[in-house]
Amino acid sequence: MAQMMQGSSANGQGQPSTVARLVLIPMQQVALAFPPDVTDELAAAKLEMERSLQQMNKATRMTNDAVSTGASSAQVADAERAWQAGRLALNKFYALVNTAVGRDVMQAIPSSEEEGFVRSRARYTKFKKGLAICQNRGGTNLAGVWGGLMVYGTAVDPCGDVPTVESYLGIVS
Repeated sequence: MAQMMQGSSANGQGQPSTVARLVLIPMQQVALAFPPDVTDELAAAKLEMERSLQQMNKATRMTNDAVSTGASSAQVADAERAWQAGRLALNKFYALVNTAVGRDVMQAIPSSEEEGFVRSRARYTKFKKGLAICQNRGGTNLAGVWGGLMVYGTAVDPCGDVPTVESYLGIVS
């Protein structure tokens, strides 16, 4: 987590961290696309998300003894609380966007106790491996072309067994 929260410096210019680039900056851009009253509410939800990320970063920072012995139960509990706070802040952001747009375009992230929560390390690994194979073979755009070039269509679509993001996350549309 700490590596994802640290920005890099390229040629003396500070670069945003991975989390900022993938989560916080898009949240800010979405917030700026709405009228000022909605933007203020979205900015408040983004600020809650930033605070929870900072708490998670603090909770997951390993001390010298924790590297050899593992995280303490207090660190794990703090990280879990920060995760839940971040999940709720992101869900609040999604709800505000859905209200402003007038449609349910953003799906809330369920907690691990809720029905339908399908996250697991094995599913994630399978998804990432399938995605890498698909990308290495040209992605979905070239998959059809390669299949057409094969004699009698014996080629299997390299992206055929990769689940969609919606099916992977268990989102029913």
